[in-house]
Amino acid sequence: MAEASYAFIKNSEVVNIAVFDDPSESLLAHFKAELSLDKILPATEKAVVGGTWDGTLFWSKQPYPSWFKNETTGEWDCPKAYPKDGAVYAWDEPTSSWLLVPAPTE
Repeated sequence: MAEASYAFIKNSEVVNIAVFDDPSESLLAHFKAELSLDKILPATEKAVVGGTWDGTLFWSKQPYPSWFKNETTGEWDCPKAYPKDGAVYAWDEPTSSWLLVPAPTE
């Protein structure tokens, strides 16, 4: 039996991910009707509950309101590049900038 993950889609949102052992078309149709789903699709690693399906790609949840979809990579891009100085940063949405995360003290 081939185990496979399926994304349950309603209003373009992934509302559930289910794993089946080789499901029949009638079983998938039953779930679609019973749960009032728009689609049930084979899930990729990018399909996550709360993410979306745009008709072509699965998108993870948008990390921050200012981040935008990169249609080429299928990832969310930040409006400012992550600093490349080796330090650790966290995104700060109110200031739209990367803030230095202090090193832990012992």
